[in-house]
Amino acid sequence: MLISILILLILLAHLPWIAIIVVYPWNVLAVYTWLHPQKRWARPLAIPYRVVARFTRSGWEKFCAVHIGHLPSYHLRKWMYKGLGVQCEENVIFRYGTEIWSAHHLHIGKGMIGGYDLLLDARNGIEIGANVNFSARVSIYTEQHDYRAADFGCDDSICKKVTLGNRVWVGPNVIILPGVTIGEGAVLAAGCVVAHDVPPFTVVAGIPAKKIAERPQHLTYQFNGKGGRLY
Repeated sequence: MLISILILLILLAHLPWIAIIVVYPWNVLAVYTWLHPQKRWARPLAIPYRVVARFTRSGWEKFCAVHIGHLPSYHLRKWMYKGLGVQCEENVIFRYGTEIWSAHHLHIGKGMIGGYDLLLDARNGIEIGANVNFSARVSIYTEQHDYRAADFGCDDSICKKVTLGNRVWVGPNVIILPGVTIGEGAVLAAGCVVAHDVPPFTVVAGIPAKKIAERPQHLTYQFNGKGGRLY
């Protein structure tokens, strides 16, 4: 009896990971059908995941995004994100606490370093260049409600994709809002809120972010993707 109770408690304690192990393969198959709509034969593969998504009111995606970000290995996190459709090149690091929404709309160049508790809302697309560095607790959003809308809906008439050029440096606690383009080599100072495009090699700070300096244009550094093997 005691052994049964202990087993039950262990299963309950690991229930989130058990759920991910069961549903993740179906999620991967669904993403495959979304990325290859011309392959009609594959469409039935998405049915099991669609059932889960409908039952959880799309809550499964958030559940999965949060828990994958807390796996104690950036190699494993990267592997699972790729399964969900993230397109990234070599030497990319996702640090502990990363949360990605609509991963199949995320494109990342080589050598990106994602800081702790990085939030990437890729619902309308995020494109990140090579050797981009994110400090801790950065948030990028590609969707928001329209405060002018009577139904509190979203404005679908504007482009909300966010693009970051090569060697952009994003400081801690920065928020990047929908539709923004950050030019190559730009620096976003800690705590700023970026609501408008930032020209290449420009340093911005404040709320809303405004130009305070320029950055040298002869940048050559490349990140090699090496970090701690755990977390």
